Amino acid sequence: MNRLVISSIDLAIDQGCAVEASDEHYEVVLVHQEGQELVLAIAPRQPSRASAEDLLRRRGLNPQRYARWLPAALADGTLVLATRLSAGQDGRAAAPSDEELEHARELMA
Repeated sequence: MNRLVISSIDLAIDQGCAVEASDEHYEVVLVHQEGQELVLAIAPRQPSRASAEDLLRRRGLNPQRYARWLPAALADGTLVLATRLSAGQDGRAAAPSDEELEHARELMA
């Protein structure tokens, strides 16, 4: 999934948004507003049984593992996990590591 995020960063910067299917379970959404950081959201392709409260509770049980990911609800009620992508040493947005992306999947499961 990390490679997918990296390849979508330029598209999101150019077009303001990029949506890619990472696998049969999740979509990767990158949103960019002019002059601001990129926001990455991991969205389940099927409705999640977890509520926002469930995600926040699980996140609070292991903050070192899950603190990067914030639950958010889209207008249609879909729950996603979102994080900001900060600039790396080269000035480009730095994608989360494979391990951090796996943490998001764990949290969403």
